[in-house]
Amino acid sequence: EYGLDSVDNRLSLAHCPQDLDVEFAGDPERSTRTTLLVSCQGDRPWRIFLSAKVRIQVDGWVADRPIGRGERLTQSMLRSSAVVINGQRSGGFRDPQHMIGMQASRTIRAGTAITPRMLEQPLAVERGDRVVISAGSDAFSITTRGEAERSGRVGEQIPVINENSGRRIRGRITKPGHVAIN
Repeated sequence: EYGLDSVDNRLSLAHCPQDLDVEFAGDPERSTRTTLLVSCQGDRPWRIFLSAKVRIQVDGWVADRPIGRGERLTQSMLRSSAVVINGQRSGGFRDPQHMIGMQASRTIRAGTAITPRMLEQPLAVERGDRVVISAGSDAFSITTRGEAERSGRVGEQIPVINENSGRRIRGRITKPGHVAIN
C-alpha cells in the first residue's frame, strides 16, 4: 500500500514526453515514511522529491494470546498473520521455528507482531546447578564437575566452583549444563 503527499500546485514542471523515472531516495523497508525521487529525462529534464507513505505487508507471526515476561514460546502461543514489516524497527520473524523455545523478555500483548527485541535465549544454567566443566583442545580434553555461582545463557561467561579442588574459575556456557574453560 502506498500514498503520496500532495505536490505543490505552484510548481511549473515541463511536460514529460516519456515515462517518469521513480526511485526510492530512502530505504522503504526501514520506515513507513519515505522519499521518492521522480525525474524526467526529456528535452527539458527535471527532478523532484516527494514524500510518501509505504506499507509493506508480509506473512509474519503474532502472539495468539498474551505472553508474560519470562514465558518460553511454544507453537500454540503463535499464529500467522499479515504484518507490516516496515512499521517495526527491528523486523519480525518469517519462520516460527526461530522463536520456539525462546523466552519473552517483556510482556507481549495478543495480536502483537513478535520481533527479535522481544525475545531472549532462555537460561542454560541456573545459580547452584551442577555443571560439567571441560578444558582442553581438539587433541585432548579434561572434564570435571562444578557448581555454577551465577545463572547464564549460552555464550555467557560465569563463575564456577570446581567440585574437586574448590577453586573458583570462569568459564563460558556452551550448552545447558556445560561450561568450557579455554
